[in-house]
Amino acid sequence: MSKSSKLYILAVIVVSVCLMVLNFPEAAAGFNVTEMFFFWALILLAEYFSIEASKFSNISLGFSIAFTIIVVFPPEQSAMLLFSGFLFSIYKEDGIVRHVFNSSFHKRLFNASSYYLTAYVSGDFFHAVNGAGQMRLSGYGIPALVLTIIVYYLINTSIFMVLFSLINQIKLTDFIIKNLWALKSFVTLSPLGIMMLLFYTSYGWFGLLLFFGPLILARYSYTLYLEMKRVYLETIMALTKAVDAKDEYTRNHSVRVAEYARMIAGEMKLSESRIENLYTAALLHDVGKIGISDNILLKPSGLTDEEYRQIKEHPRLGAGIIEDVAFLKDARTFIAQHHEHYDGGGYPEGLKGEEMPLESGIIAVADSFDAMTTDRAYRKGFSEEKAFQILEEEKGTQFHPEVVAAFVRVRQTRGKVFIHAD
Repeated sequence: MSKSSKLYILAVIVVSVCLMVLNFPEAAAGFNVTEMFFFWALILLAEYFSIEASKFSNISLGFSIAFTIIVVFPPEQSAMLLFSGFLFSIYKEDGIVRHVFNSSFHKRLFNASSYYLTAYVSGDFFHAVNGAGQMRLSGYGIPALVLTIIVYYLINTSIFMVLFSLINQIKLTDFIIKNLWALKSFVTLSPLGIMMLLFYTSYGWFGLLLFFGPLILARYSYTLYLEMKRVYLETIMALTKAVDAKDEYTRNHSVRVAEYARMIAGEMKLSESRIENLYTAALLHDVGKIGISDNILLKPSGLTDEEYRQIKEHPRLGAGIIEDVAFLKDARTFIAQHHEHYDGGGYPEGLKGEEMPLESGIIAVADSFDAMTTDRAYRKGFSEEKAFQILEEEKGTQFHPEVVAAFVRVRQTRGKVFIHAD
């Protein structure tokens, strides 16, 4: 972890702890132990049933509960409640149940401090703007509720995104763009937060628990969906290995191509869903070679015209193999076109320029780069520098110029992109 990351973590913790000490007299005034314990238990429950959405964040009901707490309690109490709830949270990570005694304490302290600051500022904001003259819902001003949700989101995501951008050495603006999906998740959870507040206001604890049950069931359904996606990916990986294993020189070729494609797509600011579809297609880009005779694929000498014609059918064969798999609908197109050239000189259809989606051009560059930099039966692999020189020379003819430019920027940023063949 960089020095700037450590200083940032320390700053967030120090600010929140100082505020906590200053606000302790107000937080202790009118303290309802039973009510506070009930909400504290709900925070623990929400975090335990959270779902890992990416390596950067989880999807949980924590916001819905936090929003209710922020509106119901004074800001000093709501902030203290969220701090303690997230400090002692229990959650699953890599199949292991994590708690305060077997996980990083400084990480927990930072998370808890972040939620303390978020709750304190957004809670103070709500109680300041929740005045008379507003259209009201169960006694709460609707504009005040909506604005508080926005303030909560801006503070909470800003704190964590700054940290992640420092840790991963990604520009903050780039990191925000790559994680805009989190905004969609938040927009979905925001109405749930308001509904949970209304249930608690109208029916007390029982209403809140009644509302919580169906959400746990929805969480279970989403978990099954993620498990199904994991099984699909494992199946794809197995199929990929079966293709690559036919030739010792192409072992792990498809995995490397997928990684290069992901690098390029990230540099080109493609959305997470497009990158996911691209990665899957890149893994399967050579699956059509299953239908090509080994005598042709493994032939050490030059191919005849007929043999080369058969080789050129593998993109079409690959698209046909997966045509009945609904979730690979987009991947079919990318696989069928990954040997097309930007100037129209490729195969099997002779498409050119914008007739192809960008993803097809990305796989073409990634595939060619890996082919050039790895050993083959008929030659040694080129150096990374030589491979990039060829990409530049063929930019606008064989390769999509924007894709090549993006790959060059990736290399300039990383210093080196070559992945060694295992």
